[in-house]
Amino acid sequence: MLGKLLKHEFHATGKILPISYLGVVVLFLVGWMFKLIFKNILAATIIPIILLVLGTIFLFIFTYVVIIMRFYRSMYGREGYLTQTLPVSKSALLSSRIIVFVTWLIATTIVVLFACAGIAFLALDADPKQFFEIIKTLYGTSPTMFLYLLIAMIASTLLFAFEVFFSISLANTSKFLKNNIAFSVVFLLITYIIVELFGVVAMLFIPLTIVIDPITGGATWSTHTMFEEMKNAIVEGINSATADPGATTTISTTTNAIGVGSIFTSILFIIVLFFLTKYLMKHKINVK
Repeated sequence: MLGKLLKHEFHATGKILPISYLGVVVLFLVGWMFKLIFKNILAATIIPIILLVLGTIFLFIFTYVVIIMRFYRSMYGREGYLTQTLPVSKSALLSSRIIVFVTWLIATTIVVLFACAGIAFLALDADPKQFFEIIKTLYGTSPTMFLYLLIAMIASTLLFAFEVFFSISLANTSKFLKNNIAFSVVFLLITYIIVELFGVVAMLFIPLTIVIDPITGGATWSTHTMFEEMKNAIVEGINSATADPGATTTISTTTNAIGVGSIFTSILFIIVLFFLTKYLMKHKINVK
């Protein structure tokens, strides 16, 4: 049954989002064409870049609007009556929405990353052969860092999806149903702030970091906290300034450290919000 739910959700959202991706590609190709034809006319090269930037920003916002509205309409809008009475578990209903939500967000993120490379390509007057070199320069990194970024992107996308679904579900309980849209926004802001605060604390104080070599760009794991790395760098800078007051104070390269503890809090909140949302859907929801 999950497969049928996924097919239905992808069909409902797949009519418009791929077209928006194509629109960004068209903007890039038009910009490239203008760059080749009107190479010596500044306005003809700048305007397509501006349009591509605006198109990329619009795509990112538009994706969120489409998938959030889809969740609301299918669960608590006109389709909600039918959806809530389907002979499937609440876990299946929620999982199908999560999978679709995350899939489109990851797809949009990839398109946006390529669009950013395209903007750099057009702005830097690079040769077509250098396009993938630009991508490598912007996003290329060590295997350790790439793995971290991949996990962090998936975790943050999942977490935001559950924050949205939980907030909308809570706003559609009996106490808040009258102004459910306004309460959805309020609950999302509150949930987001709470989760981010825990994430910052975990990032600073959980003893697991990635230290990046500023010269080679390589990354290694460390069991120091990010707070310790920052403190050591500040102490070294102060000691250097004290030992030689006339010298320029520099911050230690250990400041190039990223605390990965926030990933653990993301996973924890994903689990908590999943069960809270499932509970609300099963016991507390009112459909208009």
